[in-house]
Amino acid sequence: MGESTPSLGSRLRGAAVVLVLAIGLPILAMVPWGDGTLLTPAVLVAAFGLVCALNAGWRRTLALVPVLVVGTVLGSLTAGTPAWPWLAGALGAAVGLSTRAGLAAPAVIAGFITIGVPPAPDGVPWARLVVVAVVGLYTVVVARALGVPAVIPGRRLTWPQAVVTAVVCAAAVSVAARLAQASDSPFGAWVPAALLLLVLPSAELILPRRAAHRVVGTLLGAVAGVALGAWAPVPPPAVAALALYLCLVLTRPMWLSTTLSTTAVLLLLDPAAESGAAGTRLGAAVAAGVLGVAAAALLTVLGRLLPAEAREVAEEASHAQRVAPRA
Repeated sequence: MGESTPSLGSRLRGAAVVLVLAIGLPILAMVPWGDGTLLTPAVLVAAFGLVCALNAGWRRTLALVPVLVVGTVLGSLTAGTPAWPWLAGALGAAVGLSTRAGLAAPAVIAGFITIGVPPAPDGVPWARLVVVAVVGLYTVVVARALGVPAVIPGRRLTWPQAVVTAVVCAAAVSVAARLAQASDSPFGAWVPAALLLLVLPSAELILPRRAAHRVVGTLLGAVAGVALGAWAPVPPPAVAALALYLCLVLTRPMWLSTTLSTTAVLLLLDPAAESGAAGTRLGAAVAAGVLGVAAAALLTVLGRLLPAEAREVAEEASHAQRVAPRA
């Protein structure tokens, strides 16, 4: 007999438990520190560390933790310098090359947190490094407690496909970072960060549909985040928590899930809802969407130009990777 579909009440209760464990407790742990600059990295690492675990397994999320620490250092050292767009481009290339090993999800999360977390005002934020490491390890513990498999195989591409993806992603993310830096906006980093989230893998949708769902969801989420941040009668972090909760409950369709997660991320990146930032956040999301569509279209065209034999090998490798993961 097949497994029964969970009831709505069961999903609501389960989502509440996951939200409290994965995100609520890290937020409470930040309160005694009395430092608001630590809240955003803690919440983003907790939320997207869980996303990584659900897409790649807890063991790969564990391996991601030191990468996040190094990324925090690099992001802090290069913020506001000519090296920052090059770092963003390198992270985009890493996402593309990671598809060869089926590690696109961890690479996207690493790039998103490295670029998306606002830089600290005083060089390398040592306290932030501790928070990133501890919250990342805590996320692994939560994933194991929830019964997430150790390894969830991702789709593997052939070298030709992976290299093409790396070149396109590197170019798109680098352009996004240069636009962000030229805007001289504190929210400019959302452009390359959002662009990376647009390429987060999804097994059930092909690239054009996945890009369409994520672009639509990102734009809707940006509008919702702007409106709620400006006019909601409760603090933005509370609205972000509700959006994350609904994202856990309403996982399909993808555009809806992306709308909710984008709303939450925008509110977390600007918990004070600063005046004048609404248009900047919305503009950043639109720019990311345009670049995402262009990159997806280019990847689709270039993918069709590859030899049929290469595509067949990639498809066979993808099926071979989707075996039952061992705990």
